[in-house]
Amino acid sequence: MYDFFEISNEMLCVANRDGYLTRVNSAWSRALGWSTAELTSQPFITFVHPDDVDATIREAARLHQGEGYEAIGFENRYRCRDGGYRWLSWHTRFVPETAELVATARDVTEQKIAADALRWSEQRFRALAANAPVSIFMADMAGRNTFVNRRWCEMSGLTEEETAGYGWQAAIHPDDLRAKSERFDERMADGREYDNEYRIVHRNGAIRWVRTFAAPILDADGVAASVVGLTLDITDQHLLLEELRRERELLRELLDVQERERRAVCNDIHDGLMQHVTAAIMELEATEAGPLTANARFTLQRAIRELRRGLEDGRRVIRGIRPAELDGADIGIALKQLVDQFQGSGIHVDWKLDAGVGRLPDAIQTTLYRVAQEAMNNARRHSGTDVIRVELERKGPKLHLRIRDFGYGFSAPSRPTNGFGLKGMAERLRLVGGSFSISSSPDDGTTVTAIVPYLEEPAAPPATPPATKWAENSTGESTGSTGHP
Repeated sequence: MYDFFEISNEMLCVANRDGYLTRVNSAWSRALGWSTAELTSQPFITFVHPDDVDATIREAARLHQGEGYEAIGFENRYRCRDGGYRWLSWHTRFVPETAELVATARDVTEQKIAADALRWSEQRFRALAANAPVSIFMADMAGRNTFVNRRWCEMSGLTEEETAGYGWQAAIHPDDLRAKSERFDERMADGREYDNEYRIVHRNGAIRWVRTFAAPILDADGVAASVVGLTLDITDQHLLLEELRRERELLRELLDVQERERRAVCNDIHDGLMQHVTAAIMELEATEAGPLTANARFTLQRAIRELRRGLEDGRRVIRGIRPAELDGADIGIALKQLVDQFQGSGIHVDWKLDAGVGRLPDAIQTTLYRVAQEAMNNARRHSGTDVIRVELERKGPKLHLRIRDFGYGFSAPSRPTNGFGLKGMAERLRLVGGSFSISSSPDDGTTVTAIVPYLEEPAAPPATPPATKWAENSTGESTGSTGHP
């Protein structure tokens, strides 16, 4: 049968009433370096650190009284053979039948060192945090406060004593307390970092927005034992962001009003001026059918031609201001209409529009159209190019619109930054959750890229589906041209 006394990893021993160890297992030699004979040849108190002798004698005396007392967790230091000391934690019991003490000891030196280091680290932390310019706190895993610095007291109007335990909750805005506590418990339960914005109410009634960052502190076993965090006053930033949000909302409304006004202008031109011109043409054509002199007929025909040109110019203006396709069809038809407007301008347009893109929400659809319109007009007016390439492509949850010319281009230092058109494109895209970029280099043209979230809006199919006429251009890519449908 195995002698479990000998094979135990714990330091097991028996001591008599005279203060001698009468039996020790091999774990003692491994821990302290003494042989069994050395450990049992002299009173055990001779191995105890001088500063721990009195406490050890008192503990042994209490055990020998034989009143059922057990020493659990008593700690002292034992001398090693090399002259050093190891901390031991004891579980000792008195056996009345033999008047002996039986005990198990555990070497807790490393834990004591870690605890001392942690205690020193915490003292240093408190000293550094006391007068830090940001609010710093410590708490246990249940959210009970154990430390706040001076800055937190200034922000809340509470004293350090009032903040202890759950007292800090008195400073949290009532409407935010529950959500803050639930989020804290949720994050700490998983050992994750905590980040949250909420309001605190100063003792004087002032309300401030703050943001708290906190993280669990792990003990020697890697278990979250406490929490340390800091709280920043973000009231000014919060107010600034709120003002920015209101300004963007106002800008969004202004852009909507602008689009509605454009639609109204187009309607007025179409239903008013163009109807009158059409009526005038019909009257003149009826007159032309009657008896006229040659000169009168020539003059009349010339007037009709000029009116027809004016009518076509009006239609072109309406298409430029507010293409009808934006109101009822998908973005592909609207962009195709824009491409067609460049016919006769001396610029060839290659286009590639993803046929899988359907009807988009009005704000996104209008934004893409206006960006393309602005970029193409800029290319026509300023780049010196004779070719523009327009591409609309869906990539996962995003739509990518690219307009490239092959003109002069520009270097980064000379990039135009004060043009209202570029700023307008960027701002329009930000308002719909998109992004804008422009790249260019001298003699290599300019590329404008707009990226927006792909949010398809169900709609009835258009009366005439967008035609797709493909051809191979010189680069081998599938493209269309302004010469279709």
